[in-house]
Amino acid sequence: MKKEDGSLGYKAVSEEFPRKHKGVVVSMAIADTGKFIMTASDDTNVIIWDLKGDVLASITTNQDGTWRLWDTDVEYKKQQDPYLLRTVPCQVSDGSRIALSPDARAVAVSSGRDIFLYSASSGDLEEEFHNVHSENITDLKFDINNRFLVSSGDRAVRVFHNVTGYRAAIADMQALLKKSNNAGVKQRLQQQITEAQAALNAITDKQKS
Repeated sequence: MKKEDGSLGYKAVSEEFPRKHKGVVVSMAIADTGKFIMTASDDTNVIIWDLKGDVLASITTNQDGTWRLWDTDVEYKKQQDPYLLRTVPCQVSDGSRIALSPDARAVAVSSGRDIFLYSASSGDLEEEFHNVHSENITDLKFDINNRFLVSSGDRAVRVFHNVTGYRAAIADMQALLKKSNNAGVKQRLQQQITEAQAALNAITDKQKS
């Protein structure tokens, strides 16, 4: 649209979505592609929508002391459903929070005032942080570059290095290095591995001191 001063602008159009959740909606996210919206309610139901408010998929989870990793890279319009990759036991409590790093290599779960960090590929528990806040943790987020995990609670924010993510990234690059037959690709991967390992060593050395 054209503004009064002659410049071009954009007028956002709101869409009203139908009421599909039976419980209270407690979380919402938009896909990195910008094509889908996910909403989650307190009755453990997750719904995936298109941008016009049509339901593409619905997933129900259980409050059984586990976290589950799903592959959502499917074609919803062709009626393909997300499929379960992994189920991992974890410690949970009322108000637990979970976060997946943007590169899908690390999973963080909070229980009360504690944080547990898992490898997404293996499901192994790699790090534990206890009594992070004086009150229950209210939110967990990874930064967009996968370098840090941030928690909030008791009016404070805590920032942690994503050591699990560094380890997983190095392992993935080492696997690609073994498979590659291209000299240029191998050289680039080796450089990235060296840089990532140096960053990881700096973090772990600081933690020891």
